[in-house]
Amino acid sequence: MNSIFHRVFRRHLLLIIFLSTVIFLFNYKLIRSTYLNTLSSDLQRLAIAMHENILQKTLEGDLQKLDDFAKSYGHLLDARITVIDTSGVVLADSRNNPAEMENHKDRPEVLEALQGETGQSLRFSSTVKEKMLYVAMPLNRDREKIGILRLSLFLRDIQSLINSMLKQAFAVSTFFILVASVIAAFFSKQLSQPISDLAAASQRVASGEFDVEVPPQKWAEIRILSNNFNEMVRQIRMLFAEITRQKEELTTVIGSIQEALVVIKPKGTILLCNESFRNLSNSNKRLKGEKIFDIINSTELQQQIDCIRQEKTPFQQELLWQNQNYMVSYSYLKTKRSKEIVIIFHNISQIRNLERIKKDFIANVSHELRTPLTSIKGFVETLLEDSDDEQSRQLRIIERNTNRMISMVEDLLTLAELEESSAIIRPEAIDLGELITELLPIFREKTKKKGLAIELDFSPNLPKIEGDSYRLEQLFVNLIDNAIKYTESGKLSISTNADSINYHIRIADTGIGIPEKYKDRIFERFYVIDKSRSRRVGGTGLGLSIVKHIVLLHGGNIIVESERNLGTTFHISLPLIQRKSNNPLNKSHLPLLDLSESASES
Repeated sequence: MNSIFHRVFRRHLLLIIFLSTVIFLFNYKLIRSTYLNTLSSDLQRLAIAMHENILQKTLEGDLQKLDDFAKSYGHLLDARITVIDTSGVVLADSRNNPAEMENHKDRPEVLEALQGETGQSLRFSSTVKEKMLYVAMPLNRDREKIGILRLSLFLRDIQSLINSMLKQAFAVSTFFILVASVIAAFFSKQLSQPISDLAAASQRVASGEFDVEVPPQKWAEIRILSNNFNEMVRQIRMLFAEITRQKEELTTVIGSIQEALVVIKPKGTILLCNESFRNLSNSNKRLKGEKIFDIINSTELQQQIDCIRQEKTPFQQELLWQNQNYMVSYSYLKTKRSKEIVIIFHNISQIRNLERIKKDFIANVSHELRTPLTSIKGFVETLLEDSDDEQSRQLRIIERNTNRMISMVEDLLTLAELEESSAIIRPEAIDLGELITELLPIFREKTKKKGLAIELDFSPNLPKIEGDSYRLEQLFVNLIDNAIKYTESGKLSISTNADSINYHIRIADTGIGIPEKYKDRIFERFYVIDKSRSRRVGGTGLGLSIVKHIVLLHGGNIIVESERNLGTTFHISLPLIQRKSNNPLNKSHLPLLDLSESASES
C-alpha cells in the first residue's frame, strides 16, 4: 500500500540507514587509522627503548647473540624484530633465519631509515607472506649509521582487534537504527494520520456527503489546512443548498409556465421539458434523452432547429402542428461546457382564428361598402351638375367624405390581401427609376396646386430589381402621396442607388415632420397623430401600413428619419434578387396587426 505513512516512514528509514552506514564507515576508517597510528607510535617508542641494547650487540659483532636477543625479545613483545646493516643485509630477525632472508635495502621503511628518518609502511611481507605494519629507525653512533632497527606487527592481529571494536560499533548502530525507526514511525504516523483523515473526508465530500468536519490538528500547517477544508466544505454545503433551492425554483417556474418549453442539445436530444410540452407531444413518459424529432415529426421544425444551430441568432417562427398554430421562439445558449437550444411553443391558434375573423369581417364589409359608395359618388356627381351654390357646397362635403370612404375601403382590401398567409409576389425585372418616373404624372395636379417641386436623382446604370411591379407601384404611390399631403411648401426629393446586394430608395420631403415619440408607431394601422388634419387631407391611416407590408413581402427594410417642422425621409432597401430559401428566417409569417392601431403621418 503506497500510503503517505509508508512513503514518509520509508524515506525516513532509508535516510536513517544511509546516515548510519555513512557514520559506521567513517568510524571504521577513523578507528582503523587511529589504531594504526597508535601502534606505530608504540613501535617507535619500543624501538627507542631497545636502541642502545641492539646497537651495543651489533657493535660487538656477535651475530648469533644478536639474533638470539631479537628472537627472545620478539617472542616476549609479540612483535617481529629485524636488524639490518646499512647495505640491506639482514643481521638478525625474530621470526626467520637471517641467512635465508633476501637483501632489505629496497624496503620503503628501510630506505627512509637510511636517510636518517623514522620509516613507516603498511605492506605485504614477501618473507612471511602476510601484511604487516613496519617501523624502522637508524642505529647511530656519534652520527655514524651502524644499521637499521625494524619492528613490525602482523596486520591480522591488528585487524582482529579492530573487528572486535567494529562489532561493538555495529551493534550500537543497529540499536540506533531500531530506535530511530520506531521514532520515525511514530512521527510519520503523527504527520500522516491528519492527512489521511483529510483524504478520507475529501472522499466523503466527493461522494456527496457535506456534513463532514475534520477535527482540529496540533500541527500548525495541517491545522490551517484542516480549517480551510472545513470552511471549504461549509461553503460547498451552502452553495449546494443554494443550487438545490434555485433548481427547485426553476423546476417550479418551468412547470408553471403555460407555454410548452423544451431544452435540447444541438443534435436534438431533449435535456429538459415542462408538463405543457409533454401535453403538446401527447406523451406521458419521461422525455429526457429522447430526440425531439421523434416526438414532433415536423420537417419545418427540423429546418428551424438546423437554422438556429447555424445562425445562433434568436428568432421566432410560426409552426403548424396537429392543426394548431404555434409561435415558436428559438434561443441558442452557449457556455464553456455545453451548447443548448431553448424552444418555447406559444399556442396562437385562438389569436390566428380571431385575426381570420377580423380579416374576413373587414373584407366582407369592404366589399359590401364598395358598391353603395360607388353609387353614392355617382349620384353626387350627377347632382352637382344642376345644384346651386349652397347645394353644391353640401354635395362637395358628401363627395369628399365618400371619396375618403372609398379610399379606406380600397386600402382595407389591399391590406387584407397583403396579410394573407398565402400572399406572394410575382417577380419580374423592373427598372425602378422608370417605374417611379411613370408614376409622377399622377401627382402633377396636387404638386402644382401646392407649388411643390419634385427632384429626381437616379444614379446611372443601376441594375434592374426583381419584384412585383403592381405592389411596388402601390408602395411608391402611397409614399409620394403621403409626402404631398403633409408638405405645404418646398419640395420632394427622390433618389436611388444600389450596391451588390440591395437597391436603395430615398424619398424626402420638407413637410411638417413627425415628432420623435411617434416614429415607432407610424406603420401601425389606423394610427394617426393629428386626426383633424388627417380627415382634412383625406388620410385613411392605412397607407404606411401597406408600405411596410409590401417592403417585408419583398424581403426588404424601411427606416424613417424625421424632425418636427423639418421634413421626413424614408429609406427603403430592397434585395436585387428574390431568393427562394428553406431558411425559416427568410419566410417568417407576417403577423396581423391589431385593428385598433393605425399608421399615418400627422
